[in-house]
Amino acid sequence: MAEKSLKNISLKKPSKNERERFVLLGLVDLYVATNKPIGSNTLKESGFDYLSSATIRNYFAKLEKEGYLYQQHSSGGRVPTPKAYKFYAENSLKGPTVQAHEDQDLQDALKMNTKEIHSYLSFAVETLSEMTNSSVIISTPRFDQDFIKDVKLLAIDENRTLCALITDFGLVKTETFYTTDELEDLGAIEKYFLWRMSKSNEKPYFLNETDAKWAQRLYNEIVVRHLAGYVHFFKEDLFRTGLSKLLTYPEFSDAMNLSSALSIFENETLMQNLLHQTTRENCVKYWVAEDFQEKKTADGAYCSFITIPYYLNQSPAGSIGILSPMRINYKKIFGIAKLFSYYLSQNLTNNLYKFKIHFRQPSQSSMDQEKLHESQSILLEDKSRCF
Repeated sequence: MAEKSLKNISLKKPSKNERERFVLLGLVDLYVATNKPIGSNTLKESGFDYLSSATIRNYFAKLEKEGYLYQQHSSGGRVPTPKAYKFYAENSLKGPTVQAHEDQDLQDALKMNTKEIHSYLSFAVETLSEMTNSSVIISTPRFDQDFIKDVKLLAIDENRTLCALITDFGLVKTETFYTTDELEDLGAIEKYFLWRMSKSNEKPYFLNETDAKWAQRLYNEIVVRHLAGYVHFFKEDLFRTGLSKLLTYPEFSDAMNLSSALSIFENETLMQNLLHQTTRENCVKYWVAEDFQEKKTADGAYCSFITIPYYLNQSPAGSIGILSPMRINYKKIFGIAKLFSYYLSQNLTNNLYKFKIHFRQPSQSSMDQEKLHESQSILLEDKSRCF
C-alpha cells in the first residue's frame, strides 16, 4: 500500500517565477565566485543544464528590465545590480553556511579567560576581520571597575606632551597636553602619576621645580578628563580594524570606490547609528550600496555592511559590523557572523561573571552623584599623596 502511494506522488515543477528566482541567485553566485560577466552558456554549464540557453537569455532580459541585471556590452554577459545583491543577501540570510573547521577555529580563538576585556574585544574583531577578509567594527557598553594601571608620556615637541593611559581591562586612552614650559624629565612625572595612584611606593625626585609643578597640574587634568569621560557616557565605545582588507578586492582598486568605503567606515556617527539600530532591534541587518545614500551621510557605492547583535547575560549589549564589497559570499559572512556573536556572547558573559565586572549602557542623563561617589572604578589616587 505504501509503495502504491509513493508511485502516485508527483514532484511539483517550479513555477516560472521560481525558475526566474533560481536563475538570478545562480547568476549572482557565479559572479561572486568569478567577478566576470555571466553569459547564458556559462550559467547553463553551472548547474542549469535543464534550461536551454535561449530560455536563460529570456530570463536575463526580463531580470534586466526589472533592474536586477545589467549588460556592460551588448554582446557580453550580465552583471548583478545592487538590487540583485540585496535580493541575494535576503535569501542568503535564510540559509547561512559555515564549514566545520571555520566553526572550530572561531570557537577556539574566542575561548579565553581574561580580565582584560578591551584587549579581548580587540583580539576578537581582529579574528573576525581575518576570517571574513573584511573591515570590522564593534560597539561596546562601558565596563566598570576599570582601574588605570600605567601611564606613559611622550614629548611631541617643546610644548606638547602625549599621555597614554593603560587600564586593567586593556583599554588604551590617549590625551594631548599643552605646557608653557618644556618638560625635562618625563620619567619622573610618570613615576609621580603612579605614586599618586598608589601603583608605586617610591616618591619621585624632581630635578627642578618646573617639572614638579607641571606633574601636579597634569595629574589633576588627567583626573578631570578621566572622570568626565566616565560620567558622561552618551554613546557606545567603538573598536574597529581591518580597513586595509578592502584593498585586496578589485572593486576598490579604483580610488573613488575606495574613498567611498573609507568615508563609511570612518564616519563615526553613521557607524554608531547603524550599530545602535541593530542592538535596539535585536536582529541581523544589512545595507547595500544605495542604502547608504538614504542616510545622506555617505555614498556607499560597491559596499555592503552587515550587522549582528551580541549579548551579555542574554541581553543585547552591542553590535558587530562587517564592511565588505557588495560582491561577497553572503551565506558565508552571515554564517560566520552568527557564530562569532554566539561565541563572543558566551565568553564575554563568562569572563564578566568570573571577574565580577559590571557594565552599563549609554545614558542621556548624568550619573547619579551618589553612585558616582560609591563607585570604586574612578578612585585614581591616594588623597594623602599630594604636594
